[in-house]
Amino acid sequence: MFFVSKNPRVKIVATLCVKDEADIIAANIEHHIEQGISQFLITDNASTDDTRNIVGKYKEVVEIFDSADPTHNQEKHVTKMAREACKLDPDWILHIDADEFAIGLDYLNHVDVFSITLFQGWHHLATELDSPDWMESMKWYIDFKELRKFTDKTSKIAHRPDKEIIISHGNHYIVNLDGRSNITTDYIQAHHFPLRTYKQLESKATNGYSGLVSRGQLSERWLYWNKLFKKGILFNEYENNINTFKDMVNKGKIDSRAWKLFEFNSGDEELAKQFKEIQSSVKMELKSWNPITK
Repeated sequence: MFFVSKNPRVKIVATLCVKDEADIIAANIEHHIEQGISQFLITDNASTDDTRNIVGKYKEVVEIFDSADPTHNQEKHVTKMAREACKLDPDWILHIDADEFAIGLDYLNHVDVFSITLFQGWHHLATELDSPDWMESMKWYIDFKELRKFTDKTSKIAHRPDKEIIISHGNHYIVNLDGRSNITTDYIQAHHFPLRTYKQLESKATNGYSGLVSRGQLSERWLYWNKLFKKGILFNEYENNINTFKDMVNKGKIDSRAWKLFEFNSGDEELAKQFKEIQSSVKMELKSWNPITK
């Protein structure tokens, strides 16, 4: 049972570091406004689509930082926004990505700690190939119930204002907790829409890959996508991924193929390895959910 409130009493400021997210950024902002976030700080990392213009239309977006950093150094940008957010006198600062939709933010009214770990394990998968209505196509997700045991690998954070804070690993962790309480909760969750169209996946396999290489933070997942792209078979893998998931949705039953989908879409490599060891005992459930928008 999750707390879902459109009007949390506490003041929440959110930060997003975005690049070419025109297909999802409006839905993200509108969803989080409905969930009670009052203001946003956004860093636009040299988007070439309409992302910059879209975010500029919302009065709740109080500041947009423009960056041409080719490395897409998220830690640097998010740390800067976290410190700037302190000037807005919030109760909480939440760090999310454009493809993440948080729910249960009302829980922040009920805790007296410095930071909260958000569970970020619900990966939505497409059931139609490059559907223009991606949100409807991606309403289905697999709930890996045991994923909550590995929240440290699938987490995002919300924290109290701190002008000296340092954010690491993109926007996953706080470096300088200094003994302050950092708790994990099942109440605040984030739905994740990592791969929505082939064009977006190809951008990750090329531009995203180059950025990670340039700052020495390349993971096996991004390397795998890049190798498939260079071999000319990335689209084939993407198509097979969608068709496999669509087949399970049509049958209304999840089977062992879900593990491959999890790995391909956005799975943490080490987490996926641990999952493989406990596959026979892991409970999976097919569920549906759409972001709340105006």
